[in-house]
Amino acid sequence: MRLLPFSEGDGTRTRNHRIDSPDTTDAEAKQDNDLGQHAHALAVRLQAQAETDPDLTRIVTAWPDLPLHIRAAVLALVGTAR
Repeated sequence: MRLLPFSEGDGTRTRNHRIDSPDTTDAEAKQDNDLGQHAHALAVRLQAQAETDPDLTRIVTAWPDLPLHIRAAVLALVGTAR
């Protein structure tokens, strides 16, 4: 029996991508969890700093509403201070 060119060679006509694809959900979940833990630690640190530094409080409070080009400018300024 001759198999058609669109056969997987095992007698099936279509590929089962769920079986043939490697499972990356464990690695992705770990990465998401790691990022979540780092974000939480950063948020706790910023909150502690912001309680004693009114300028930092202003920046942290304004950050979500700042346009991207302003955020980039702030980060550039901070980068030059190091």
